[in-house]
Amino acid sequence: MFGLSFSELFVIGIVALIVLGPERLPKVARTVGHLTGRAQRYMRDIKSDIQREMDIQELSKLKEDVKSAATQLKTDFENTVSEIKDPLASIKEEMGDKAQQLKQDIAQELPDLSTLKPTSTKSVGEATSSNNAKNVS
Repeated sequence: MFGLSFSELFVIGIVALIVLGPERLPKVARTVGHLTGRAQRYMRDIKSDIQREMDIQELSKLKEDVKSAATQLKTDFENTVSEIKDPLASIKEEMGDKAQQLKQDIAQELPDLSTLKPTSTKSVGEATSSNNAKNVS
């Protein structure tokens, strides 16, 4: 953790044994171990908090990227739809004009059928039955 080698730890242990004595050394070693464990847990918690904040920032950036891409896609789609609608609307208008012109042309060229009178008063069913009777004989 601090970059101490075994020989350096051994020298520190001997000096602690001489200074503290054999009675207090186990208590001090236990206390130092607990403090070292707390420091390691504290550092690990800080690292995880920092990592969590970085992940949140990355997710926020990703969310904004996706949102902007969706907005761009929507505008592109709307532009494409309008590009398709405009020619179709003009074609529809042209077809309506042509249809109206054709109706007028047909109305002018055809004779008035309301003035014509039927030549026969027989119904279609009677004409068919009389034709069948002629064919049988």
